[in-house]
Amino acid sequence: APVSAPVSAPAPAAGSVVPAGVSRESPIRAWTDGACSGNPGPAGAGMLIEIPGQPRIERARALGHSTNNVGELTGILMALEVLEEQGIAPAVPVVVYTDSQYARGVLSLGWKASANPALIADIRVRLRARPGVTLEWVRGHANNAGNERADVLARRGAEESARRR
Repeated sequence: APVSAPVSAPAPAAGSVVPAGVSRESPIRAWTDGACSGNPGPAGAGMLIEIPGQPRIERARALGHSTNNVGELTGILMALEVLEEQGIAPAVPVVVYTDSQYARGVLSLGWKASANPALIADIRVRLRARPGVTLEWVRGHANNAGNERADVLARRGAEESARRR
């Protein structure tokens, strides 16, 4: 597949918002996940984001034939897209939870990645533009309600990918 150049992070919207009730002690929280039936196979990504004082936002995305790592990375990208869509100011505290050691490693721990360079570069650019965002690893399938819901959404995306085949 052709490798595309990294995407520039969108400029913060004029009048970027800092939602009421958000602080370092009470950040915006997002849970992300990827799913794949076979690896590679029909893949999906899911995320949910909780902005204090607002309805929870949930999304699932079908990714076609791909890998679980692409699903995991895309879930994080989806959370960053929602922050941009909602006009959330870049410095607002946001914790993005992922159960992927790989995604956290290549995005915030300096791990080298040989696959998915354009996707990783795009997410890194967006993360650099949002100094308030931190990535935290959570154990998957360990009764964490946010992570479990992101898993359901990611599997929904993978199921949609399988139906489209």
